[in-house]
Amino acid sequence: MAARSTEVTLDNTTQFNLFLQNTTLVHGEWTSQPPDIIGNFGTWRSESDGVLTGTEGFASYAIHDPDDVEIGVLQVHWDNPFAGANSYDQSVSPQGGAEGFSLFHLGGKGNDASVTFRLFKGDCKINQDTGEISCSAAQPLTVSGTQSAWRFCAKCHGLFFDGFPAKGVCPGGGGHAAAGLTFLLLHDVPPRKGYEIGFHFCEKCSLMFRPATGLGPAPGDPGVCPKGSGHNAQGFRFVLQLSNPGGQGQDDWARCGKCKAIFWDGEADKGRCAAGGAHTRAHTLQGAPETALKLPFLP
Repeated sequence: MAARSTEVTLDNTTQFNLFLQNTTLVHGEWTSQPPDIIGNFGTWRSESDGVLTGTEGFASYAIHDPDDVEIGVLQVHWDNPFAGANSYDQSVSPQGGAEGFSLFHLGGKGNDASVTFRLFKGDCKINQDTGEISCSAAQPLTVSGTQSAWRFCAKCHGLFFDGFPAKGVCPGGGGHAAAGLTFLLLHDVPPRKGYEIGFHFCEKCSLMFRPATGLGPAPGDPGVCPKGSGHNAQGFRFVLQLSNPGGQGQDDWARCGKCKAIFWDGEADKGRCAAGGAHTRAHTLQGAPETALKLPFLP
């Protein structure tokens, strides 16, 4: 067991995606690395790797607007030494004002530390004793929306995010292969009738998945990722519509009971599953197949 470790969470309350620019690990080793993109949140961890040593690192992200134009940059730093107090600092540009951002950190004490950096739009201040944050000239702290670039993979029949140059890892080999419609998916809204919560982007394979429980960031059984081990949730929290007679969208999407990824169940060929064989629709505790999903798409 490492003598020192730090888990870092970057909580993004803005409506803008964050894209990784660079990382530096001054001391220690990664146990999980900063994600390439952050929607609502991203988490990573480093630990010491020698006798009487600690762990220290930096990560910087570019802030992009909905048109994918860079509008800012941030950097976070953590230092958990073997001797002495833990320290953290952060910077963001532009800072404050109606067009700028505010960045703070909370927590981070102890040998096995957990620190959260929080990014806000506008001019915000934090009470370090209570953790209370007040903002002026800022947007609402909870932002919902939609994300496009979700596609059907012709090889594995899964639903994957096609918004990056790299196409993830496909159970059928290589990267995913986009075909057919482009789906526009709802995220970060309160639970509503006719919808199901708990769906996530896997930063390892780029597939959409839902853990066994469907609650929280990534609890329960995370399924099987084609890159190895379980899926790793990052970014937005998606809310998908259940199948219904009316409304627009493509029906017959379902969750695989083996790998927990979302796949198209509308034909005899069930694609390729990371857990082996073809996908199989998940069942409820009562043994009935889970209700299918209907995904809206762009014209």
